[in-house]
Amino acid sequence: MDIERILPLVLSKKNRVSYRTLRFWMDQNYWDYMIEDQGERFRQTIEKLVDEQYLGYTEFVEPDAQNWWGYYVTDLGIAYLRDHNLHE
Repeated sequence: MDIERILPLVLSKKNRVSYRTLRFWMDQNYWDYMIEDQGERFRQTIEKLVDEQYLGYTEFVEPDAQNWWGYYVTDLGIAYLRDHNLHE
């Protein structure tokens, strides 16, 4: 998934999660991987999320995936989460 396809999906307040919860999941090694991007568009989007004091979350299905994925956008980058049961 590239940045241009991800960013339009994250600006939703429907599924908020606290930074404390995010840190707990990170500490428990629930992340698959994390990417960082210093591009201007990415930076502006992160600033908007931080200014409004929420972390965007969404989920998507890849055509050849066995399950769906989720990700959180943080001020550090985009953290991809594979286990979809964590937020239910």
